[in-house]
Amino acid sequence: MIHNLKHSLDQTLTYALCDTCRNPQYLEALRREVDNSWRSDGSPSLRTMLLLDAILRESARLSPSETISLRRKAIDHYTFADGFSIRKDDILCAPFCAMGQDASNFADPRVFSPERYYDKTEYTHKDPRYPFWGLGKESCPGRFYIALIMKSVLAHLLRKYDIKLADEGKAATTFSWRTTNVPGRGSFLMIRRRRM
Repeated sequence: MIHNLKHSLDQTLTYALCDTCRNPQYLEALRREVDNSWRSDGSPSLRTMLLLDAILRESARLSPSETISLRRKAIDHYTFADGFSIRKDDILCAPFCAMGQDASNFADPRVFSPERYYDKTEYTHKDPRYPFWGLGKESCPGRFYIALIMKSVLAHLLRKYDIKLADEGKAATTFSWRTTNVPGRGSFLMIRRRRM
């Protein structure tokens, strides 16, 4: 469990940073939000970072670390009204990557647009059109903890560092293995301490 958490966490963080760098029109507003959310004790108030929430959700929709979601095993034979049937012990999955880029689910599905989520749903929200965290009682119980880590890391990085893609052309590459999407070798970020 921890092994899977580590890899999906760093992949999702990498995709979020790359997507933010590829869409610099959001960077200043995001930095303002992060700076305004900082408390006097030196920690971020993560619940007030609505744009960061929306960017994480949109990045995960366009660049999921897993192409499928909702892995389930049938416990009985079942036939749907249209005649399609599932046998006992069949394995079923939802094509999360395809669902996230389907125009019947999202307007302009291939365009990075965090506005579709801004002030509407939290990053951890469960949705049948967006089963990133799973659905029902089998949904990820650690999603709030994962979101806390991701938002904290991104807030600190955005507040203290200037970040940009080393090579815009190569950063979009991914390596796929089975159902996993891994940031490609060209996903290099240039990071330097911000001058405040």
